[in-house]
Amino acid sequence: MRFYDAAETSQDDHIHPQDWALPALLQAPWQAADPYDRVIATPPGESSTNWQAIDALLAEVKPTWSLEDEQAAELYQPTVLALMKRAMSTPWVKAAVATKLLHKKRPGLIPVVDREVWGFYRPSGLTNMYPSATQVCDVVFGSFHDDLVDKGNQSALRRLTALLKEADDGLPVLTRVRLLEMTVWLVRRRPEAVTAKGLEG
Repeated sequence: MRFYDAAETSQDDHIHPQDWALPALLQAPWQAADPYDRVIATPPGESSTNWQAIDALLAEVKPTWSLEDEQAAELYQPTVLALMKRAMSTPWVKAAVATKLLHKKRPGLIPVVDREVWGFYRPSGLTNMYPSATQVCDVVFGSFHDDLVDKGNQSALRRLTALLKEADDGLPVLTRVRLLEMTVWLVRRRPEAVTAKGLEG
């Protein structure tokens, strides 16, 4: 994921072809589609009104909006849900691709919801591997948000931010949204490295 975090992406209101290419290169689930043929060779705004619709909805999701706001669900969820639904209406685009794309455009609001993050937060009783846009937003503005604003987690995320800054490995500063999502990924892949109170060390 270093490539993903280091890649420069403009946080503007326009989805560029290279924005779609980034999650594709990370092998997010595109089913049988060739991302170059389906996306790069048919750039936004040239062949489908869906591209313009995504841009219009993205413009409504302001770069200043933060998932750390206590009332994030009430304030932002309906608008983000409309954006997610439109992005996921693009053929071959599922939640992982859509959120990898939209996180880079709105890093303080939308986390990457890939298989590991969905598996961690998926409500009991659900078994689907690929969440719908509604399920993604319910998780993001529900349990993920609650974990993000938890005081203990906030402290751990601040320590992690400081450690990454000290490491000075060339990565840009990551939002706490991204750091929490990466921690969840670590919990799923390496649970022994994480305690109930946060990252060890």
